[in-house]
Amino acid sequence: MKKYLLLLCILLSVVIQSNAQFGFGIVAGNDIYQRYTNPDGGSSGNAILNLQFGPKLWVGGESFSVSVETYANWGATSLSVVDYKGMGSIAFPLMAKLNFKGNSGFNSELTSGWSIGGGYQIARTELYGVNLSAIEQDVIRDLYPVMVGELSYGYGIGGFYVELFGRYGWDTQSKASTLNFGLSYNVNFVGFKKLKRKLERFDN
Repeated sequence: MKKYLLLLCILLSVVIQSNAQFGFGIVAGNDIYQRYTNPDGGSSGNAILNLQFGPKLWVGGESFSVSVETYANWGATSLSVVDYKGMGSIAFPLMAKLNFKGNSGFNSELTSGWSIGGGYQIARTELYGVNLSAIEQDVIRDLYPVMVGELSYGYGIGGFYVELFGRYGWDTQSKASTLNFGLSYNVNFVGFKKLKRKLERFDN
């Protein structure tokens, strides 16, 4: 974990020294599919009503930026069809990402882009509680941690872009894992304002 933080600090210092812009905003979206495997075995998957929302920060320019984001990812109807123990899931990723071109959050032209990143995520299945059968088996569901890596491809302009992402998390000791695949919608308020001013000057 310390190595990742050190690498992030080095990248941020390089970006800042290159007259970078700072931006802040939100990331929202939905998982098309998600699956969580608990440390003690047992898993939960969902393809319906997976919502995410949280804050995001950017540092960079039109062609490249570094971002940090965290959000709550709620799987409202997540469950295990094979071994049902309860419903619902929640995950909280904290990630640093390298963003290129259309995914930079500052791009003034409509174009495509991509991002790669990683970080830390905690997750829990059976969010609303386990059923009587699981209670009798002494099944307990708590938040469990994994390291995550994410790759995404997006399209956007100014402070707004949409990206299709895939994120996988794992823990080598507990064998726990997470898988999230979906769409996210990113809004950089600073980049959005800059684009708005540019369009206003063009109209005048």
